[in-house]
Amino acid sequence: MKQFPSLIIFWLLFSLTQAIHGKDHFLAQITSGLGPKSYNLIVETDDQNRIIAIKTRRRPGDKVKVYPAAILENPVPLAKSVGIVLVDLTCKPFDPQKGCPIEIRYPYNITVAAFKRFQAKLAFTKGKWQITANDKAFTKMHLVARKFIGILIGVKKIELH
Repeated sequence: MKQFPSLIIFWLLFSLTQAIHGKDHFLAQITSGLGPKSYNLIVETDDQNRIIAIKTRRRPGDKVKVYPAAILENPVPLAKSVGIVLVDLTCKPFDPQKGCPIEIRYPYNITVAAFKRFQAKLAFTKGKWQITANDKAFTKMHLVARKFIGILIGVKKIELH
């Protein structure tokens, strides 16, 4: 019986921690084939399953970047090099309960400053948060490198699995 108050305190602390931090939902792993580095794309929700942030987690190393819901309609830089944004994500119009269309802008050929745009959708379907393209859910996004004389100059295509 002496453990009962301890259990109540533990439960309250656990509940408070969950309310403060929210719940993470894995969306997709993003790889490039240019080394061991990859990124997990994650959506964080509150206790009513509304989106409060989108996160990226770099592997290896587990460095996490958090992008609050308030800024998702603006371009969010996902990758930079020498201070220049190479890959960004826009979620517009954003609805914390339904999700949003997602546009990812990426370099097709940096030698001529050519960028392409990839269209997807973030939505709560089939009882979970998912990212889809052409009405098909995916959990892996692979950026195929475009090279010229062995030098990386952009992304040739995006493969989804």
